[in-house]
Amino acid sequence: MNSNFAFRHPNVVSYKEAFFDDITNSLCVVMDYAERGDLYNKIIEHKKNNSSFDEADIWTAFVHMVRGLKTLHDRKILHRDLKSANVFICKDGAFKLGDMNVSKIA
Repeated sequence: MNSNFAFRHPNVVSYKEAFFDDITNSLCVVMDYAERGDLYNKIIEHKKNNSSFDEADIWTAFVHMVRGLKTLHDRKILHRDLKSANVFICKDGAFKLGDMNVSKIA
């Protein structure tokens, strides 16, 4: 694993381990689990229910995303696929940037 990815931050999904499964011929990557899903599905839920996010929740999401993005940029990592489906929500309400498969080290 590249040492640039060997860090922990409360607003970036953490890599745990990777292994190859011979039975399915698949590479398996173990990452943090986001119990509350992703931001995209929360947006869809609100649209279905004709409801809206609380302003405080919007600010929390924004601040957490910017902190995660700054951490990546400080390590010269470009996410390159930043979208609501790649913002994950943990049970404690923390928002974390994830899905770094198209990231690039600058």
